[in-house]
Amino acid sequence: MSSFSDYLAKHHPGSHSDNSGFWYPGASTQGGATLTYLGQYDFLSLQGPDSRTFLQGQTTCDWRQLGIQQASWGSYCNIKGRMMASFIGGFLADDHILLRMRRDIAADTRDTLAKYIVFSKAEIDYQPGRWLALGLSGSDARSLLASLGLAEPGAYMAQSISSSAAQSAPGHALAVQLDQAGERFEIWLDADAAESAWQTLSDRTTLCSGEDWQRDNIRAGLADICAATRDEFLPQMLHYQLIGGLSFKKGCYTGQEVVARMHYRGSLKRRLYRGQYSGEVQVAEGERLFAEGSQSVGQIVHRAHGPEGTEVLVALTKTSAKAPDTLRSEGGVSGLELQPLPYALPEDDGDAAEDSA
Repeated sequence: MSSFSDYLAKHHPGSHSDNSGFWYPGASTQGGATLTYLGQYDFLSLQGPDSRTFLQGQTTCDWRQLGIQQASWGSYCNIKGRMMASFIGGFLADDHILLRMRRDIAADTRDTLAKYIVFSKAEIDYQPGRWLALGLSGSDARSLLASLGLAEPGAYMAQSISSSAAQSAPGHALAVQLDQAGERFEIWLDADAAESAWQTLSDRTTLCSGEDWQRDNIRAGLADICAATRDEFLPQMLHYQLIGGLSFKKGCYTGQEVVARMHYRGSLKRRLYRGQYSGEVQVAEGERLFAEGSQSVGQIVHRAHGPEGTEVLVALTKTSAKAPDTLRSEGGVSGLELQPLPYALPEDDGDAAEDSA
């Protein structure tokens, strides 16, 4: 358990984290915005003059378009074009980049990238719990950023950093805006600053769980790779081309040939859908979905329980998405109902049951 988790357990009796790092509060204070600890995430840190160049040749986003005011979704793929990791990349300085990703893939991703970074003037580091993420949302969220010395980023995936971060002083803080309206932010903190930031925010907000935050990501159509879904999806299957995490103009990177071929010549056989089951059903990330008498036609990407049922992001074939209520999970759960995503989907003429890419 990290020292910040110990702090939360002491100051919020009844709070706890599950095995994936999702934090659940006990009794909460009441305020206009909501706050949670995003313990399901951890960070890789890259420092050195070649950090941006190195990532440009390894990942799917275009690092030439990013900088101290602009973060991005992105992914690292294998040579088959399958996503082995996904992340949000943000800048503490021009030569200091943080990659926020699911905690259960951070160490393996560090080990993989470390094999190639030795040829660059940059270093990659992973210290579990060295950086922490908070989630802040609501109409009052923008005004609360100022209490941490953070300006409002002002646009989707824009970022702002505190003055201490700009000066490489203790107490680094960085905010990334996850929506257009300016009501959802991830706040990334140096672990030494986390307790002070939490004290500043928690008395003025309603505490929610990490699963609540994931439910909001599900509704926004924002998907992460975790250990259970590694090596399963092309970036397009999770709509990374639609959320800013995949560039077709940036040039070569690991897996680029397969990803580009699917874009220019192929037919995408699976894509991301938002759905819901009635009640609190037991489905898990990575769990496969089956049509009647057929092979797997999809997978659970994310799930979150809530007052309106169990909400999910699923990757499905186009044909199976026409009759989602007939699909059953590996555990026998059925009754999936699809709901609209908040962004427009591209036309797709793919109807086959499986993608062989």
